[in-house]
Amino acid sequence: MMQTDSPWCPHPFKYLMISPAGFVKPCCRFQSGQESLTWGTEINPISHFKGEGFNSIRRKMSAGQTVEGCQKCDLEDKSGLVSMRRRVIRGGEFTLNDQVEIEGLEIGFSRKCNLRCRSCNGQFSTKWELDEKKLGINSSYSSKEISLSDFSDQDLSALKNLKVTGGEPFLSPSFFDFIEYLDQKNLLKNIDCEIFTNCTVSPKPKFLEKLSRFKTLKIGLSVDAFDEKNTYIRNPSKWDDIVKNAQLWDLFCFGSHHLQVSLAITVTIYNVIYLFELLSWWREHFPQRNFFLQIAAEPTFLSIYDLKPEESDQMCDIYNLEKMSFLEKHSLSPQEKEHIDWIEMALKKVDSQSNKTQIFLKETRIIDQLRGESFADTFPALSFVLNKAL
Repeated sequence: MMQTDSPWCPHPFKYLMISPAGFVKPCCRFQSGQESLTWGTEINPISHFKGEGFNSIRRKMSAGQTVEGCQKCDLEDKSGLVSMRRRVIRGGEFTLNDQVEIEGLEIGFSRKCNLRCRSCNGQFSTKWELDEKKLGINSSYSSKEISLSDFSDQDLSALKNLKVTGGEPFLSPSFFDFIEYLDQKNLLKNIDCEIFTNCTVSPKPKFLEKLSRFKTLKIGLSVDAFDEKNTYIRNPSKWDDIVKNAQLWDLFCFGSHHLQVSLAITVTIYNVIYLFELLSWWREHFPQRNFFLQIAAEPTFLSIYDLKPEESDQMCDIYNLEKMSFLEKHSLSPQEKEHIDWIEMALKKVDSQSNKTQIFLKETRIIDQLRGESFADTFPALSFVLNKAL
């Protein structure tokens, strides 16, 4: 049994994240440093799992050494927050030993996406490419989709957790092929699956039936704000489409304990004081469905960490007023309460020397001009708070 205190984590031993941007990591939060963890047309992404990059990380963890790429969890542990590392260890998702075996996969099958979210970029969304060209960002992204050939000679019999991200997974043919492959291998019944979708695409009934064969299935609806605010953050989504597809997923999961749908909110400066507007809508229309929050770490100017004290104080005041109003009408599960408290703690982590607000407003104005949008008109209260603090 490996040690379960910092800095050890089961992810490098049991988990592989494969990104359509052309890199692999032990988890979504890992920040690659000296390790060579990239793949391309000539390299099978799975081969990295037993390669030197991963082995280097494992040796450091087994020796009790800090791993540079794990700084996000290190920071949260030091701040008294519950890091993803701690949640994974407590949750018992993986075998807590140093045996190298794929028990979890996180895959973005392709960059294909129909949205250009403010917290995203061309690495994960083809929709961003035109905007980046207009902004003078000359980046070349991998166009290779992860395919069945990448898995054909791999033993996936130990796989028990599958997380699917994007791009938008329901726009990727490789995603459908992979599910068919797992079904043919009779593995779906062994796997807990989690899929994140932007809730703008409706899967076909035949594919939904395949998805229902997983041991458990969790659908995370990536929606960040109510109505026009979400259209701004996740452009060019339409609120009517989101409502229609949320209802579809709710109906699909109705009456099945192994099928769940949740609201998956990425928290940024844009939406942090407006969260309870969205949560009120969710509770009123889907009262039996839960929600969870994840704090965006990149781009850093969108993160709610390290605001100046005066900005943090005002945003905390608004956040707590909205929370009190919400709790007068609605209850929270223990996990939801933990997430709500987590956001407040993150807001209180201040940096008097921070210039994050200036960068945030500058970058926001640039995208506004490009897309013909208005931050001040869409988020008037937030705009007032941030401009007043300058």
